[in-house]
Amino acid sequence: MKHTRENRAAFFVYLYMTVVGVILVSLLGYGFHDRQTRASAFDRSGITVTAAYIGGRVLKVSSRPERPPTFRYFGQVQFLVDGRTNTNRAPVVAG
Repeated sequence: MKHTRENRAAFFVYLYMTVVGVILVSLLGYGFHDRQTRASAFDRSGITVTAAYIGGRVLKVSSRPERPPTFRYFGQVQFLVDGRTNTNRAPVVAG
């Protein structure tokens, strides 16, 4: 009789693990699908522009005596959209 209870408990543990695994895999699949759908929607409706790098800026973020200083880098680009010149600045990160 004890052997049957152990088998039954093991069955429910494996069943629980299987259900949780299926849910996790489904959520991951949905996340990847949703990300791909949004990316392809941007590809269909986005515009392509050519920008020119016109300058950059470096800001010193912190300067602790016990550590080397930390810097943030910003790039400035200029591009033409619908006959209007746009100039934007954005942080530059290592990628």
